[in-house]
Amino acid sequence: MPLHIWADGKRVISLRDKGHQLGALREIRSAAARGQGPCRPGEVLAQIAYRVVIDIEPVLDSMDDKIDALEEIVLEGTDTPPEESSEKQVRRHLSELRRKAIHLRRYLAPQRDAITRLQREECSWLTSRDRILLREDLDRLLRFIEYLDAIRDRAILLHDDLCALVSERIARTSLHISRTSNRLTALAALLLPPSLAAGLLGMNVGGIPWNNDPQGFLYMGIISALCSTAVFVLLRIKKWV
Repeated sequence: MPLHIWADGKRVISLRDKGHQLGALREIRSAAARGQGPCRPGEVLAQIAYRVVIDIEPVLDSMDDKIDALEEIVLEGTDTPPEESSEKQVRRHLSELRRKAIHLRRYLAPQRDAITRLQREECSWLTSRDRILLREDLDRLLRFIEYLDAIRDRAILLHDDLCALVSERIARTSLHISRTSNRLTALAALLLPPSLAAGLLGMNVGGIPWNNDPQGFLYMGIISALCSTAVFVLLRIKKWV
């Protein structure tokens, strides 16, 4: 939720969308009501910058823990990729983390630019202590932005690793199917000569060789075995079996 602030040496005016509550402002107002709040405009700005940024730290810690858990799932699936349902969940969580990191960074980057510009401006109502506090807020803000960039990059890398694992599993499955198909094709080629001989001899027409010879079956068996052996040798030479 964006927060717009106008400040001078006497007052600080903040604007926000109606209906949105910002915890940083609520805490500052509560402290001011108790007589413990900031007394100068510069101190108010430093307190607002600090409160807004510090409230994001637990969110970043939660995102980091989540990306660590997803990383363990993906790395454990290096040898055995996760199931399809688990893959969809991991992808969904990674997409959510990327969107959340981009969303948070979109609001933190303008705050970084505003604090940087505020430090460069020659504002007489900003004391040296105010500038020190703003500098600390800026350092913390820069660290959080780098944190978000790291989370986003890790999410992208994990998504790429997961896609690589899925592609590898599909390739292994395709290779296994291809090898099985080659074996079946080779087996069919080996059985082709006996099947052809049986089909020809089973036509029950005149002129069939060795029709009345008691050794005819033996001859045909030997010829079929030789043809199958020749086919097997040819398949070995072609490295199909």
